Amino acid sequence: MKKILMGFVLLSLAAGMLAASGQSDKSTESAVKELIFWDMVWGPADTYAEASRQVADEFNSSQDGIQVTVQSTPWNSWYEKFLTAVTSGTAPDVATCSSSAPYLFGNMGELLDLSDIVREWKDDGDINQVYFDTYNYGGNQFAIPWNVDTRCFYYRTDVFSDLGIDPAGIKTWDDFLDALRKVRDNTELIPFSVAGADNMAKHFGYQMMLSNAIGMVDRDLNADLDARANIEIGEFYNELVKEGLILDGTIGYKETDSQRLYYQGDAAVLFHTVGTEILQYSEIADKSAILPVFHGPSSDTPRNASFINPIVVFSQSDTPDAAISFVKWWSKNNTKLWTEGRASSMPVRNSILADPYFSSNWVMKETKDLLLPYNASAGFYPLKSEYPGFAALNGEKYAALYFQSVIAENGKADVKGIASDLNEKIGSLLLESK
Repeated sequence: MKKILMGFVLLSLAAGMLAASGQSDKSTESAVKELIFWDMVWGPADTYAEASRQVADEFNSSQDGIQVTVQSTPWNSWYEKFLTAVTSGTAPDVATCSSSAPYLFGNMGELLDLSDIVREWKDDGDINQVYFDTYNYGGNQFAIPWNVDTRCFYYRTDVFSDLGIDPAGIKTWDDFLDALRKVRDNTELIPFSVAGADNMAKHFGYQMMLSNAIGMVDRDLNADLDARANIEIGEFYNELVKEGLILDGTIGYKETDSQRLYYQGDAAVLFHTVGTEILQYSEIADKSAILPVFHGPSSDTPRNASFINPIVVFSQSDTPDAAISFVKWWSKNNTKLWTEGRASSMPVRNSILADPYFSSNWVMKETKDLLLPYNASAGFYPLKSEYPGFAALNGEKYAALYFQSVIAENGKADVKGIASDLNEKIGSLLLESK
């Protein structure tokens, strides 16, 4: 009897254990998938981080099986933070990041290929294919574009009007130079304010290359700074100095210096980043506008320099399907990052651009209407995306060095000689990168 009873007890325990095991498996299957999302601070710290959290909360409220925790990530030391996380196996599931990060981490095998998302979206017309191309390396889509940081030429509407300069008539470099000459000859203003000492000088170089359908390399990744179209750029730089259309000390001016000259009313035209910062200087902002995109002598197609910024999914994620679902939802539902977070760049989605917020002031409206249709990724032309050696060329600031080397000669530059010397150095860097 005792043996029978003991057997019954053992069977009951076994059944209980099996039932518990089944419940555990079922519980595991229905467990909420938790995602960590690192979102860089893309706007004012006091507004953007809160808007980002609200967008994540809206996603969480719409889901039964996925919950996202957003961690606001400052730009200070972002590279070290990401690299440490990736190499230590503690990368987030999803992140927004620098425009250069996808190439780096993608080639390390640390990012998921998001080509399926692009195939799903490519025919809906909501995102320009140029933006997708920026993050397609070797057939792998390492990131999804979500905002675009654009460069522009601001100009004084009152000055142009007084001088009879029609901004819509500025279609070529020659037209632009003629407008600057009128400012020089008829006012006490600095015709053109542009930085010569920091990253904005490099960005100006990229702008000029794009507008003349040329880059630092050709399609076969050979150094191309000595090509005729690039020589024309050097000649344009030389003309700016020789004719007194920029300040003699431009080579030492940082972007804050060039901004100050324009904002305090001392310059007629400014090359800079598009942004609502100018609106803080109401006396100048009320008589400013953005020039339409113009092109150089070797091109008949206007192009405007921009930096497209990404969202990525790290391959370390334990829940990649959930991470991809979040990226797809977030990309279409993050308008609040601008309307309440005051993100400083413009969205890549036409559907978000249709929000009245993006016509609420002249800066955003003119950026949307005049610049975005002509945007191209800065630095990559004639290629569509980053290439081996680009990081080195970008880091050494060759686009800025060309500008600086020419204007340092006070209008007497040997442009061909300068271009040839820099081209040789570019070629050496490209060889080292192969």
